[in-house]
Amino acid sequence: MYRTDLHGDIVMRLGADKKLQIATTRAAPAQPTAPTKPAPAVGVVIGNRNTKVYHRPDCRSLPKPQNQVRFRSAQEAEQAGYRPHTCVLDE
Repeated sequence: MYRTDLHGDIVMRLGADKKLQIATTRAAPAQPTAPTKPAPAVGVVIGNRNTKVYHRPDCRSLPKPQNQVRFRSAQEAEQAGYRPHTCVLDE
């Protein structure tokens, strides 16, 4: 996964051979990251404006209504800079 906060500008081109070419303006940090389970591909998730964490709608730790942000998918939440709560990872 490419992230602009880690990789800088991300440029994707379709080459003449119909293969996708990806270039970034800086390399990702060398720090190892803990592996996580992939986020669910579809379904509404609810983010917390303050902590930038997203939850499943049935999570017991949902933020207060005034702090909630609804996303159409986990991918949309992650693109907005949110990270998954343990309720998402425990699926």
